[in-house]
Amino acid sequence: MLKTYSKLMDILFSVIKWVVIIASVLMVACMAYQVVTRYLFHRGNVWSEELTRLLCIWTVLLGSAVAIREKGHLQIDALTNLFHGKKKNIIDAVIEIVVLIFIVIMIKYSIELCKSVGTATSAGLKVSKVYIYMVMPIGFGCMALSSIEVIMKDIAAFIGKDNKED
Repeated sequence: MLKTYSKLMDILFSVIKWVVIIASVLMVACMAYQVVTRYLFHRGNVWSEELTRLLCIWTVLLGSAVAIREKGHLQIDALTNLFHGKKKNIIDAVIEIVVLIFIVIMIKYSIELCKSVGTATSAGLKVSKVYIYMVMPIGFGCMALSSIEVIMKDIAAFIGKDNKED
């Protein structure tokens, strides 16, 4: 089961990585456009600033999901460094379960936030705010999927199963 889940996650996260790369490039291009129009032509615009902010949020939330999967988040590992082997695996799994609980709570509240914006539109992009706030449940959902995989790998390592086993 872990092998199948990891293969599906590989596919999903290859797409997510491309989305993050494209969003980052567009964010830099949009910010450069805004700087040029504002300082060279003395004409600022609202949509480029709003789009840059939106792309930054997408990059951070989706990038966080990738970081969780690759165990790349900054963390204080003083507790986990006290343990080795199987004990470390179970401590890591427990910590990741606590993180997953927080992520699930954030999914719940981000969905409520999306529902609360109703038919409001953004000032600069003139799109529904639902599309803007939708990044939160999507990003936290991807983080939850990442956390589940990390927990499964830690538990598999604890019970002595290799990731390649089904």
